[in-house]
Amino acid sequence: MKKQAGGTFLGVTIGLLVGLAAALLVAMYVTKTPIPLVDRGVQGKPDQDALEQERNKSWNPNAGWSSPTLPSAVGGLDSAPPPPTLPAPVDTSASNMNGGVGNAVFKQAMVDSLSGEHEASVQGCLELLRGFQSGNLRTEATALLIQQLPG
Repeated sequence: MKKQAGGTFLGVTIGLLVGLAAALLVAMYVTKTPIPLVDRGVQGKPDQDALEQERNKSWNPNAGWSSPTLPSAVGGLDSAPPPPTLPAPVDTSASNMNGGVGNAVFKQAMVDSLSGEHEASVQGCLELLRGFQSGNLRTEATALLIQQLPG
């Protein structure tokens, strides 16, 4: 029987050469294929360049976002309409809730709850919770609403 020697070294050498050949073929293929969306060797006419520069001179990329009453780069300031006035804010502080409408709505919701008219009481509590954002009256309305939950 013959003893084999050098099989590992020979295998690594052949694998390296095959890998390098494959890499060379891939590199040649990639460099020779045309690049999409690129026009190589196409030259525009000189008058087309001048026409494009003239067209781009007055081009505004934000034209769709601006309104005609805003200042423009060329025309200066146009007469802008006055800003809209907002309605006066509703006072939902605790001092306003203790007297007035909120207190009356809560009393009516309490009476409805005690008389067994739970649907009317729940509607009154929900009205208070929508109308008032803080304070003792909101806490009491939440407690009354939880008390009426079944179970």
